[in-house]
Amino acid sequence: MVLEDMVFKAISHPVRREIIGLLAIAPRSVKELTAKFEMSQPAISQHLKELKTSDLVTSERGHVWTFTSANNRAKRVRSKGEIQNGR
Repeated sequence: MVLEDMVFKAISHPVRREIIGLLAIAPRSVKELTAKFEMSQPAISQHLKELKTSDLVTSERGHVWTFTSANNRAKRVRSKGEIQNGR
């Protein structure tokens, strides 16, 4: 699958769009994201996996937790600039 198709698939789910919005503000752990949604930790992890596969988020391991943040591509997608301009 082409990366562009993967991005559209990833942002097609409303929860993943909301996750990108939160991660664009600040990096968060899976535990923090789980607290924001009425979902299990494995469900949030699956959404993050889809976003990582689409190159929309990156993760950095801390001492105890792994923190995920939105990268520049996710921020462009979030602002709709990449979608509207057809890039």
